[in-house]
Amino acid sequence: KAKAIAGIKQDRQRQQLLQRAIQQNLSIREIRDEVREIKVAGDNSPTLTTTPTTSISDRITQLGKQAKRSKALQQPERRHEIDRLLDKLEYLLSE
Repeated sequence: KAKAIAGIKQDRQRQQLLQRAIQQNLSIREIRDEVREIKVAGDNSPTLTTTPTTSISDRITQLGKQAKRSKALQQPERRHEIDRLLDKLEYLLSE
């Protein structure tokens, strides 16, 4: 996993991916996919208007994957809080 993350040249991007990999317990395949996306995005020089949207979309996708693996959904208090936050997110996105 460390070798895959080390393939990112920019320190800031490498640190962000490392933190996300630890927090979300990303698999090696997910890390390699992220590295590939970062490298492709760097080659294409994305505009400022697409970067924040892509970032949020990627985070939502990663949260879905993490939720499938998480044991937090088995805890009633956490499940209720997650459900409340999802309702709020759905509301914000529907505006």
